[in-house]
Amino acid sequence: MMKRTMCATSIDAYQLLHKGTEALARAEWQGMRVDVEYCERARQKLTYQIEKAEHRFDSSELGQLWQRTYGGKYNPRSDRQLGHILYNKMGLKPSHKTESGEGSTDEEALRSLGIPELRHRIRCSKLYKMR
Repeated sequence: MMKRTMCATSIDAYQLLHKGTEALARAEWQGMRVDVEYCERARQKLTYQIEKAEHRFDSSELGQLWQRTYGGKYNPRSDRQLGHILYNKMGLKPSHKTESGEGSTDEEALRSLGIPELRHRIRCSKLYKMR
C-alpha cells in the first residue's frame, strides 16, 4: 500500500484559521450560561471562610502585635505591614528578598519562618484571590 502525503497550502491554513475565527465569534456572540445562584452561594461561602481565617489570625499573638503596631492603619491584606512586623519588629531573617530588597512575604517565605499563625494569613491570601 502506498502512503499519501498531504501538504497544506497557505490557502488551507487560511481557511482553517477563518473557520476557527468564525466559530469563536459565534461563541462570543451567543455567550455562555452561568449559574448565578451557584456563584453567589460560592462567593458567600468564600466570604465566610475568609472571615473565619481573618478572625483566627487577628486573635493570634502575631495578629495582636500587628494591630498594636499599626492601630487604626492596620491592614490585614498589607504585605508591606506584615513584612515590617516580621523582619523589623520581630527581627526574623527572611528566606529571600524582593527585587526592592525587602524581606519577602510570599507563601514560601512565610512558611519557612515556621510561625503557626501565618498559616491563617496564607489561607486568607488564597481565599481573597479565589473570591
